Amino acid sequence: MRLIQGDYGRETVYHLDPLKAANRWKELGAKRLHVVDLDGAREGRPFNRELILRMAAGLGMFMQCGGGIRRLEDVRTYLENGIDRVILGTSALEDRRFLLDALDAYPGRVLVGLDLRGTRPSLHGWTSDSPRELEELLKSWREAGIEELVVTDIERDGTLQGYGAVDTLLRVVGMGFKVIASGGVSSMDDLLNLKGLAPLGVTGAIVGKALYDGRIDLEEALELEEEDGGDAG
Repeated sequence: MRLIQGDYGRETVYHLDPLKAANRWKELGAKRLHVVDLDGAREGRPFNRELILRMAAGLGMFMQCGGGIRRLEDVRTYLENGIDRVILGTSALEDRRFLLDALDAYPGRVLVGLDLRGTRPSLHGWTSDSPRELEELLKSWREAGIEELVVTDIERDGTLQGYGAVDTLLRVVGMGFKVIASGGVSSMDDLLNLKGLAPLGVTGAIVGKALYDGRIDLEEALELEEEDGGDAG
């Protein structure tokens, strides 16, 4: 399922078994899978945890997941049962103690998702915005030891209009973070443009709807990745 601009009332449902869909990408050469529990993000708990763990057990490939992970127990369950990295969103903004505990318990395996509506961080499955200013939030995360962020352009997510948050990416990497770009990536030109930012700290791109709609050929995208060893998920 894909949302448009984070709106749960504007969703595209692909009537595919999740494990079969993931196996399809694996067979085409994908090395990494990015999974978001949209129900979990909205409800504040890992709503689809059992399904995600079944996928991890059945696929045998690198997986990272986010959505509703707001307790250390949830982090532990995922990372000790086949998930390689977890992505914290709302909890990283609202619960610093939890964030620090997760980073300490699983160094290098905890990322933060920075979901932006313009330059305003979004919370609770993109249903509300944070009052915190972007620079103040980024500084806080750097002090906590966060090294890598998934930066999602909500206003472009699911629209297939191209990735539009390049200026924001530059602000984020300028503060010392590595960044995975997400939201609106819809063509090889988008991937090429993001690849051009790799020397600055853009380490990869997440591609979703454009793959399901056939606008990006996964094998072609992976050839681009192999040229310099970057990440595409």
